[in-house]
Order: sequence, then C-alpha cells, then structure tokens
Amino acid sequence: MSYEVRIEERPQQPAAVLRAHVRESELAPFLSKAFGAVGAAMAAQQVVPTGPPFGVYRIEDGEFDVAAGFPASGSVHQQDSVEPITLPGGTVAVTTHVGTYNTIGDAYQALMSWVADQGYVAAGDPWESYLDGPEVPNPRTLVCLPCRKNGSHATE
Repeated sequence: MSYEVRIEERPQQPAAVLRAHVRESELAPFLSKAFGAVGAAMAAQQVVPTGPPFGVYRIEDGEFDVAAGFPASGSVHQQDSVEPITLPGGTVAVTTHVGTYNTIGDAYQALMSWVADQGYVAAGDPWESYLDGPEVPNPRTLVCLPCRKNGSHATE
C-alpha cells in the first residue's frame, strides 16, 4: 500500500485516557477496556468526545506504553484510572492506514521516511485515531506524528 503523508497545524486538544504497559497481544483487549472506561468517565462529567478514539504509543523493550481514550469537549478530571491529558498542538505529519492493524507498521515506516525526507524530525510520541471499529474488514486508522523542521528549536 502507498501512503500519502501531509502536514497539518493542529491546536492542542484536551483528552481523557486510560494508561497501561502491555504486550502486543494485549493491545486489543486493553483498547476496548480503555474506550469503555474513558467514555463512561466523560459521560459522568458531562464532557463529550470531539473525535474518534485514539491511542498514543511508545514502544519499550518490545512492549507498549499506551494511553488510550478520546479527545474531549472540555477539561476532564481524574476519575479512578481515567486521567486528563492534552494532545499536542503544532505541526503534525499525518497519514491514513487502510487495512488490518497487524500491517499498521507499514504506515509508521512510510510516515517516518517522509518526515525525514522533508527535513522534519519527530517532536513527540505518535498516536493513532481509529476512524472505524475493528469489526470493519479494512478499518481506517489515522497515524499522527508530532514533528518540527530539523534544526528548529520548538519546544516539545
């Protein structure tokens, strides 16, 4: 699959997440749990999602530190294990992966190559926004990477 990458300027976005450190085989069950818990906490606080569910990922020792939840219409307060975060604003490289989740690594490779070829460097952890549910045969996933021009001194 070929990937079209684009640069977007995004505002900071309040969000709510559930965090975990999981193996790859535990990702799908964790995401399901996280989206349910975060959705319930947001509803209890009368805060509505302003976009699709997402997951922010950092790979460490072959496992994932993941924060999964929803962008929010306003501030979310800590409730049990659900916590507020802010998705970063600024320059973000974006591509869309269409297909099963086990091939999403191709989108990351294409994104990282494009960013480097265009003179950008990563400026934070990537995140995925899930435009379709896992029941869709070829789900669409937006893969986002905060970045900055190489040599610029923007704060991360």
